[in-house]
Amino acid sequence: MQQKQYSNRYILLIGLMATIVLMFSPQLCKADAVAARLAKAGSNKAVIMINLKASAPSTLIVFLRLPANITVVKTTPRADKINSKKGTITWLLKNTTPGTVSVNFSSAQSFRLDEVSASVRYRDPNQGLTEIEAAHSD
Repeated sequence: MQQKQYSNRYILLIGLMATIVLMFSPQLCKADAVAARLAKAGSNKAVIMINLKASAPSTLIVFLRLPANITVVKTTPRADKINSKKGTITWLLKNTTPGTVSVNFSSAQSFRLDEVSASVRYRDPNQGLTEIEAAHSD
């Protein structure tokens, strides 16, 4: 009788530990699904490199914030919205696949990397709308 009681406790403990692991596994996987870096590619150019894992979403919204009144000369891929007065550029990237996606832009004026920031927004199936900031790369 005593051995059966220990056996039931052991099974209950293993079940509880498995439940805890399963509860936190989506957050652990999500952290690595999308990562972004912002790097300078000249005095008036920058690139956002977005790394997508296999579990990453296929649609991303990329935001770039520049000093106000910077004139944007070119974006690759083509930006969906450019607001020079506010200093924002927005891209809607659809049908992305795992790997690295590069988003480039060049401006008429030079700028410092510390004046620029970028973020990536996407819908995570477990967390809902998620936004990550791009790390600066020197």
